[in-house]
Amino acid sequence: MKRFNLYGLAFLLSMSLTTRALAENNDSLLLIMKNISLHDSVRYGVSELLINQNVYSDPQLALKHADIFQLLAENEKRNDWLADVLWKKGIIYRELNDVKKAITSLFDALEMAEKNENELLKSKIYNSLGAVYTNQENYTDAEECFKKSLAICLKLDDKMSLADAYLNMGGINKIIGKYGKFAVVQQDK
Repeated sequence: MKRFNLYGLAFLLSMSLTTRALAENNDSLLLIMKNISLHDSVRYGVSELLINQNVYSDPQLALKHADIFQLLAENEKRNDWLADVLWKKGIIYRELNDVKKAITSLFDALEMAEKNENELLKSKIYNSLGAVYTNQENYTDAEECFKKSLAICLKLDDKMSLADAYLNMGGINKIIGKYGKFAVVQQDK
């Protein structure tokens, strides 16, 4: 129980310092995240929280946090973090309607996820790529990405990602007129 309290205290301290740095429009967030002696999971959690809470409401701010987290991941040589932040940057760029940067970031994330052998993240990246291609009305590439995501999700049997994959495949098939072609119901085992 004592260990949990220390992590909780460290998290609250880091959030307090982070909020203060942001309120002062201070670019010292990387310095704070790098130099405070925090457990990796806390630093990762703080960074993820700051990115995720702003992706759709304030993508520019989310991008700033993602850039900081990317520097931290690179400095710490954490390829798992780097793959994750590159995926999130792809989503942010899609929200900012910067298709070229979105696709580049997502393919960079995919390369890192493959190096890390992170199949779940690969499925999420393929879903995000499919969404970018759908927005571009490039339905052939979108369908291919959604199929790859679905294949990975089926192999992993991850229910949440599987639901996303089925939803995306259904959406793309509706757009291209393949009604019923993909009407598959996954039975619980």
